[in-house]
Amino acid sequence: MLRKYPGACFVAVVVQGVENNEEHKTLHKELQKEKRQLEAQLRKSRPDPLSIPLIREENQFFREFGKKNPLIYQLNSVISGKPIPADTPLKDILFMIELRHGCIVSAQDLATLSDELVFDLSEGGEPFTPLHKILHKKTGELKPDDIILRKGNQAGNSAGDLVLISHLYGPGHSTCITPKTQDCLFLLWHAYEPEKQELDATLLDFRHYLKLISSEKTTITVFEVGQQGKAGQQSNVGQAIQERQAIQQATQEGQAASAHFTVTPWEVKGNIDYDKLIREFGTKKLDKKLLSELESVAGASHQFLRRKIFYSHMYFDDILSSYKKGEKFYLYTGRAPSGPVHLGHLVPWLFTKWLQDVFKVPLLFQIPDEEKFLAKQDMTLEETKKWAYDNILDIIALGFDPKLTKIFLDTEYAGHMYSLACQVAKKITFSTIKSTFGFTNEKNIGIIFYTAMQSVPCLLPTVMEGRPTRVLIPCAIDQDV
Repeated sequence: MLRKYPGACFVAVVVQGVENNEEHKTLHKELQKEKRQLEAQLRKSRPDPLSIPLIREENQFFREFGKKNPLIYQLNSVISGKPIPADTPLKDILFMIELRHGCIVSAQDLATLSDELVFDLSEGGEPFTPLHKILHKKTGELKPDDIILRKGNQAGNSAGDLVLISHLYGPGHSTCITPKTQDCLFLLWHAYEPEKQELDATLLDFRHYLKLISSEKTTITVFEVGQQGKAGQQSNVGQAIQERQAIQQATQEGQAASAHFTVTPWEVKGNIDYDKLIREFGTKKLDKKLLSELESVAGASHQFLRRKIFYSHMYFDDILSSYKKGEKFYLYTGRAPSGPVHLGHLVPWLFTKWLQDVFKVPLLFQIPDEEKFLAKQDMTLEETKKWAYDNILDIIALGFDPKLTKIFLDTEYAGHMYSLACQVAKKITFSTIKSTFGFTNEKNIGIIFYTAMQSVPCLLPTVMEGRPTRVLIPCAIDQDV
């Protein structure tokens, strides 16, 4: 398959223990709001479907067969006033991801899948009945070079059941989602390699939508099952799922024997399972290869890395790769003042100082003095500002390079930040903030907007440098929301 489509990429999103029927309307209410907002947004912006990168690129595949990308018709239908199809919450999410990002998505009930599933090319002539034709009892034949998901073990299967999904014609009927489905396999289909930022944005929305219909027992796992090496090699989806389910089962068994744990930006308690945190937060382990590369570039290592105090990352490999090509990056850290500095604060700051020393890069040190004022009912702005200046003295004492370090209070620097914060805030819905931070309706509107202000230092370097500039944020995983 990879000889024909060398950039083919398939990403799996496995969700288990989801509430997918009408008995859980309270969980689905926010999803329906997002659905209506997406419809309104599409009708207002009225995008040309072929202006959306993923739709345009995938249309090349369909043109080889004399067809158009089906998302062109779906998007035009919603723009013209028709609602997004109403179905089970899992299928609603599928439609919303397709329309928002232009990515073709399939969804299968995990309970109906075998252990061996592979992406492959059709030879042509294989019998296949698409789901949308099952009512008409029309069995067709696949065309040569269609990308398919089929059962890996062909023994004992009737010819008509071998192919589960066709990229050209869509899913078959045997593994489709029903209201009883609790465990689901979503697959993102790309015949041509997508841009990394496009894929990241798609997966971010996927996690957000799934969290809106999740309960405490729900788990979400994302992994890539395409581009596995040599051209022509098949991607065994079933094996990958089986491996991850074994990991999840082992994790669940370990949790049953240990205390329950909680990790949020405001509370950390219990017996922490760090491997589970990596999976849930979508980070990657700092492996030996990346640490060796860092040591080679920096000329040294750090005890916090050797002792695995810092143990995971997001996109640090990209930052390191860009730095080796001569591209500049910034560091960003901060302190929300509400009392004296303690050892927990010093851990990321000491590591940040080491990074500044070895890479000679600028640091933005944000002091969001409004955060604790908004979050704590018993604190005044005068108190947070007093603690801010007290904390800044401790920060300066750590020895950051004064020529490369900018320390600023949000309430004093707001004039420089507000315009960017507004641009960030316009892109984030209230339901996103609620589901991400666990905010309830009782929270004041200030703490909701504050999250946009906290994002600004990630964008300031791009404004200051006049070109896209990466930002590295050393922090604890509970801050990675």
